[in-house]
Amino acid sequence: MATQTRAVADEQNISGDAVDTEHRPLLIDIPGVQAELGDTSRTTVYELIKRGDLVKVNIGRRSFVTSKSLAAYVERLSAAATA
Repeated sequence: MATQTRAVADEQNISGDAVDTEHRPLLIDIPGVQAELGDTSRTTVYELIKRGDLVKVNIGRRSFVTSKSLAAYVERLSAAATA
């Protein structure tokens, strides 16, 4: 049963778009976000969260950023750079 649920989750997300969970986790811890953004500081990551550029969720005491919000932020940066 869990395998079937995972297979469905791997194929689609809530909006129906294809999801590649093999290569991109849904949640990224703060050090992972720092690395994804070119080794930015922890303070910068939390400032981006505070401004609403990144979405933070907690599981217990651990903080994570959604990979969707991180991808959207990088996309906005790219669009601004090419405009």
